[in-house]
Amino acid sequence: MASLYTRGKVIWIKYKLPNGKRVRESLNLLDNARGRKLASYKLTEKQYFEKFGTAPPVHTSLSISQAIKELQNSKVGLAQSSIDQYSYNIQPFIDYAGDLIVNKVTPEIVNEYTKHLKANKAHNTVAAYLDYLSMLFDYLIAHKWVETNPVTTLKKIEMPIRVIPEETFNKILNACQEHQKVYLTVLWNTGLRKVEAANLRGENFDFKNNILNVWNQKENRWDQIPLSENFVNYIQPKIKEGRLFNMYNTRNSFKFWWKWQDRLELQEKYSLHDIRRTFGTRMAKKLSPYELQKVMRHKSIKTTMKYYIYVELNDIGRKM
Repeated sequence: MASLYTRGKVIWIKYKLPNGKRVRESLNLLDNARGRKLASYKLTEKQYFEKFGTAPPVHTSLSISQAIKELQNSKVGLAQSSIDQYSYNIQPFIDYAGDLIVNKVTPEIVNEYTKHLKANKAHNTVAAYLDYLSMLFDYLIAHKWVETNPVTTLKKIEMPIRVIPEETFNKILNACQEHQKVYLTVLWNTGLRKVEAANLRGENFDFKNNILNVWNQKENRWDQIPLSENFVNYIQPKIKEGRLFNMYNTRNSFKFWWKWQDRLELQEKYSLHDIRRTFGTRMAKKLSPYELQKVMRHKSIKTTMKYYIYVELNDIGRKM
């Protein structure tokens, strides 16, 4: 079976020819995020070659929507929510330019699309849409459907951590329906991502050890999160078999959060992910960086340290 490996800082591939001979060759790609992504497409191509003895079929009239499906089908083992992000972030291009044949997409068309996005969307949203469109064309290049990538990406702006004042959170909480209150309280006390919390089941809770076992969709693994005694006393009587929050299974099902903020006429609006950021900021006042990284399940300590910088700046501001 074809596989990838690194030699120095360069990615290599090894695969077997139909006559049984083993081949090793450099892909001339650096061992970084972009290089590994392009290498994964080359790996898929070689695995197809090993199985069928020929290169994958070339599509001469592949549309953007068909290309999205091809790309999604190649993401074996990836969480469905992550796979869905490709269609969600590339669909706006189809809405703007039409479902074009991929080799008809030019830099001029993408530049006009970028101008359209900038006039209607926040900078980081534009950057995300272009990142996914660029990833699609990287995939197409690797499979020889197109020769060049017409997308110029944007660098995302580092956004400050947004913390929800506890008074504001409680105001929203008190306006909500009961099942919404329970869901939001879980987010507030665990720092879970919104989909992770929505997928919780009764059996995920280990009350003997005050541990929550949660499926990490970003990393495709099980994580363990310690629970405070106060939260255990709150949530244990509410646990049932199966999913706790069956009502949260579509994007629209989370709109209640925005609805209540609108009804309460809040001056500043917060996202559900801001609850996770608020949890991290609160815990940064109590836990060491190592402990907080474990609780927040950050891959990099640099991400964790942002919470301590925020807390320190606020403490300094109060002293001034």
